[in-house]
Amino acid sequence: STKSVTTVMMTWMRVRSLLVLALCCTADAIVDQGLRTTMLAGMPGQIVLHAPFTPFGPAPGYAVNVTGITALAAQAAATGVNTIWVAGSMGQFDAMTVTERKVLAEAWVAAAKPHALYVIVNVGTTVQSEAIDLAAHAASIGASAVAAVPPYYTTASNIAAVLQFIQPIAAAAPTTPFFYYHIPGLTRTELSVAEMLRVAAIEGENSVPTLVGVKYVDTNMTDWLELVSHYNESHACLFAAEPKLQFFGLGLGRGAVLAQDFFGPTFIRMREAFKRGDMVAARTEQQWKLKASATFGGFSGAAAERATYQWLCNVEMGPPRPPVSKFDPVNLPALKAALTAIDFFNKTKLSP
Repeated sequence: STKSVTTVMMTWMRVRSLLVLALCCTADAIVDQGLRTTMLAGMPGQIVLHAPFTPFGPAPGYAVNVTGITALAAQAAATGVNTIWVAGSMGQFDAMTVTERKVLAEAWVAAAKPHALYVIVNVGTTVQSEAIDLAAHAASIGASAVAAVPPYYTTASNIAAVLQFIQPIAAAAPTTPFFYYHIPGLTRTELSVAEMLRVAAIEGENSVPTLVGVKYVDTNMTDWLELVSHYNESHACLFAAEPKLQFFGLGLGRGAVLAQDFFGPTFIRMREAFKRGDMVAARTEQQWKLKASATFGGFSGAAAERATYQWLCNVEMGPPRPPVSKFDPVNLPALKAALTAIDFFNKTKLSP
């Protein structure tokens, strides 16, 4: 049966992962695995990650507006999300000052606590010293983890260069889990993440002892297969690309990345249907998610998704910062009607 095949595949992947790690331990001196084990134990068992938009005020200042973060945290928790990625690409980290990013991180860490949300603060920037400062700050305010991108203007040419760039960033938060933000479509840093984790785990000039996770925003399924085959037990591998259903058969990893929390319920239903071998139900959820994304696409995509939060949790997100396209408020009635037509406001609720 489909369920039996899935179980056998997942069992084999776990065994293979342990064998590979054992071989690596024999060949090279591995950095403290106990540290990674402890860090993994502090994470949700299956991560459902939301990378929220940053609320901004009106033009021309577009000031960071944290007044709605408390409501956004409650909204995320209500959709089954258990992890927040603060100041990611959707949050326009690249258009914010260091001070603004600190204010945003503080607001999210505080708002997440009542809901037991795991908070990963992206501290990445092309200015290494700023990333170091942001990492130390995130650790000081109690962020669950920190993350960083590789340099994305002058790009790193190889794995060693990337690791040497992120080493001092991770070291600025020495007891805090570190996630590598793999998004080659924007950073133009193409590398094998599986190989990078292998190198980072070996004691020496390229080691990053706290590197325990990867936010994988890529469609290289060969690399993803290698990643989950070798590191599914020892690291938190989080898949972000669409369609989500495509990666289930290769290995669920530690969880998935959702651009918007309101897709949490359909993702959870899809995942659970796959785990019980009900591929019809899993495909139905995936098809609905793609239909919903297409609906938003007809109204300027992410800008329309941003506007939706005023209906979901009464938070006015404001416009994105330039040069990101704005949503025309004139289209709000049409957007709401289109979403209602696909049962959006019911499908984005957790099943009883």
